[in-house]
Amino acid sequence: LWNSSFSFHLSLDKPMNQTEMVEHVNFNVTANVSCSKLITPTFYDYMSRIDNVTLSLIVFCCVETLITFILFVICCHFFCTYVSSSARSSKLAWLAGIFPLASGASCIGMIVPRAMPLSDMIIVLYISRCLFGFVDLVIDCCGGMQSMSDEHSVFQLKLNTGPCCCCFVCLPKLSPTVKNIRIMRFFVYQNAIFRPILFFFIGVFWVDRWGSFDTEMPFKPFITTLVVLSSLIALYGVNVFHMTTKEPLKKYKIYILMSIIQFVILIFNLQAPIFLACSSLVSCDEMLLPSYAKTSLWHHMVVVTECLLLLSLAMWFFRPQENCMFDKFYISRADQHVERNETVHLKPELLSHT
Repeated sequence: LWNSSFSFHLSLDKPMNQTEMVEHVNFNVTANVSCSKLITPTFYDYMSRIDNVTLSLIVFCCVETLITFILFVICCHFFCTYVSSSARSSKLAWLAGIFPLASGASCIGMIVPRAMPLSDMIIVLYISRCLFGFVDLVIDCCGGMQSMSDEHSVFQLKLNTGPCCCCFVCLPKLSPTVKNIRIMRFFVYQNAIFRPILFFFIGVFWVDRWGSFDTEMPFKPFITTLVVLSSLIALYGVNVFHMTTKEPLKKYKIYILMSIIQFVILIFNLQAPIFLACSSLVSCDEMLLPSYAKTSLWHHMVVVTECLLLLSLAMWFFRPQENCMFDKFYISRADQHVERNETVHLKPELLSHT
């Protein structure tokens, strides 16, 4: 009646009560399953059995997240103070918000292991929203859609860009009419609409299986293919806008912003699968986390550090002294220069009166 792997040592002189029997069964079940077959523990079980090294790393990541949030608040202060356009400053705040959000969601996933897939969904959905925000920021820096579509405009939509059409050199350049710009915007906007629907179905299937993981699920390859196609189309639309406005908007350093966005996309579309592919190399001697959950834990730890470094680099490259995006900063400096010159010219007159 019982599986042979369960070893019950029942003695007649000291019978085992029900609680001891359940603990004995759970211990033997855990000891005989492989790393990939373990079930992700709850928050209480995880925190009661976590080792000191992992706990110290999680605390360190939480400190890094706090620093990232502080830097984000400083960024928002500069956006509100030195950017005259409120719409442009809000778009910049949306783009900068990816770093504290990704860092905070990763910390929540590290503390509550069963929330790791949900954290990844939130981060990826926010990235989709940021792609659309980047396109709107580029159009705003160009003076709006009407200014881009002007017949004397220097902009030309270059279709032979990656990641979809970089090899098709024969593709013509399109004039930036309002219709063509809206089509390219829709390439990006579809990702912000289509991807949440796909992730909703992924979340439904994940909740139905109580957080278990099964690579043999028949729906997984189909949904993954749709997600990849939607992401490639959106990234193509972003690249078209970027290549079209790279030189005219050089004073705004849009190319640096695009590089940071591409690096963020690589983190969550390439780094996570690499960690998951290495799950078989991760040991789980403590028999606490499954191999895929443990690799996801390390992935989120790396993400927290990467977010802090990327936000620091973005603040350095986009400092007001080097970027025309902060137009109020140059006006305030010019006013200070005029006041300083007036003070210098007034001093001799004051001395002569005295």
